Amino acid sequence: MDDLGCIEEVARFLAHSDVGNNLNEPQRSRLAAQFGHRMLKAGEYLVNIRESGNELFIVQSGTI
Repeated sequence: MDDLGCIEEVARFLAHSDVGNNLNEPQRSRLAAQFGHRMLKAGEYLVNIRESGNELFIVQSGTI
């Protein structure tokens, strides 16, 4: 999927989330363009409790 397709997919996801449900479509698209995308395997760590961080993660599917 190209970057635009990924942005559109994330914007659609945000439309049904607490983060983006009160935003209009252009606002969701601008926000979606700032997101990165990660896919994790079962048992793989997303963060390390001993490291500081400055990221926000939104789980699109699965559980953490």
